[in-house]
Amino acid sequence: MQDARRTTRVDASVPLGPGTPVWPTDPPVELQRISSIRNGDSCNLTHARFSAHAGTHLDAPCHFVDCDEGVDTLNLDTLIGPAYVLDLAQHRGAIEANDLQNTPECQRLILRTSNTTRGLMRIRDFTRDYAHIGESGARWLVERGIRLIGVDYLSIEGFNTGSHTVHDIVLGARVIAVEGLDLTDVGGGWWKMICLPAKFAGADGSPARVVFERES
Repeated sequence: MQDARRTTRVDASVPLGPGTPVWPTDPPVELQRISSIRNGDSCNLTHARFSAHAGTHLDAPCHFVDCDEGVDTLNLDTLIGPAYVLDLAQHRGAIEANDLQNTPECQRLILRTSNTTRGLMRIRDFTRDYAHIGESGARWLVERGIRLIGVDYLSIEGFNTGSHTVHDIVLGARVIAVEGLDLTDVGGGWWKMICLPAKFAGADGSPARVVFERES
C-alpha cells in the first residue's frame, strides 16, 4: 500500500533586499547590479552590502562573548534536527520562565509569538514593541539544556533595555540564537529544522536560510 504521508516544508527566512527589516543602527540591505547581460555584459553580477545580522540570521557566541567562536565554528548538529515550536501567539512583551513551563524536553526551541501574528518580519520599518525573551526566560533556557533558541523578530532581547543581559546569558552558555524568523506558516509542535548560515570566517553572525519540515 502506498504511503499517503506527505512532507510539509516551510521556508521561514525572509528575502534579503531593500525591504528587509533591520536593526535601527544597522545599514539597510543594498543590492546593486554591477554587471548586466541586458547592458551588454557577459553575465549578471550583484554587489551586496548588509550587516551580518540582517533579516533572518543567527548569532554566534562571539557576538557578545570575547572569544573566537564565530559562525564558521558552529556545529551542524546544533543547527539541524528536531525543533519544538512553542505557540505563544498572544504573547507580547518579555517571555519569562513561567511562560515556558509547558515546553516539552527539547534541544531546539522556537518561540512563535505575537510578532508573527502582527507580521513584523514582513514590515520594513523597525518595530520597537516586539515580544522578546526576559532574563528569567534566558536562564530557564540554559538550565533546561536548550542548544538553539529561535525567535520571530530581530533580537532575542528587548529594545532599548539598557543592557544585553539576555544575550550574555544565552550566548555565554553557547546557546545559538536564531533571530528574524518568519513563522507565518509554521504552526506549533514538532518540526525538523534546517538552519544554514553563510560560512563567514570569524564572523559574529550571518544571514541564514532556515527551513522547517514535517510529515502529515
